Amino acid sequence: MVSCKKNDNMEADRFAVTIGVKDVTDWSATLEGYASVFSWWDQKRCGFLISAGKAPTWDNHDRRIEASIHKYPCDYSVTIDRLLPETKYFYRAATWHDGGYELGDTKEFTTKAIEATITTEDAFIVNREERTFQMSAQLVYDKLNDGVPITVWFHFTESGNVGNIKSEYTKCPCTMDDGGKFHLVKSGLESYTMYYFVPAAEINGKVFYGPTKNFCTPDFSNE
Repeated sequence: MVSCKKNDNMEADRFAVTIGVKDVTDWSATLEGYASVFSWWDQKRCGFLISAGKAPTWDNHDRRIEASIHKYPCDYSVTIDRLLPETKYFYRAATWHDGGYELGDTKEFTTKAIEATITTEDAFIVNREERTFQMSAQLVYDKLNDGVPITVWFHFTESGNVGNIKSEYTKCPCTMDDGGKFHLVKSGLESYTMYYFVPAAEINGKVFYGPTKNFCTPDFSNE
């Protein structure tokens, strides 16, 4: 067992033990701990303190997560999400009650990198009379529906403006469906003009781009 910090003001021998971590992803992790009490009737709460980049203390931590348990002593675990990718986190088991608190040893883990790709589909005309084209893309990411913050858009430009994707393309926000598909529809395009487009997605603070594609509009002048 791991040695724990004991509250000297407590009358009973109560403590918290930090066991470990499992199932670490770019967004979540499951923390494991152990809570013990001297008397079966002694009610208290237990969970974890967690901080990014520093060891948490009772008075200085990023988050406190409470476990849902009904009987002591016991092993317990808590799955925590809304973590940042490729970030080192420090955590420790904790128990607390009216008389004070006890903390386990500090341990650490590092979240994984986000693994995501975007595929770009060829543009196609959807309404010739209105000179309307549709561009589509597919985001492939295994946590599309897990609550991870994701925003998607296309960068779009005419021929002659191809340069820095962030400064010279027009950013066009889109809506993504549950399967990761998103589209951009542009109307009123010019005849015989080359257009370029690049799909993009920001996943939990990190931006991914799909391949750049282009298309040339036909002659609309006689229509």
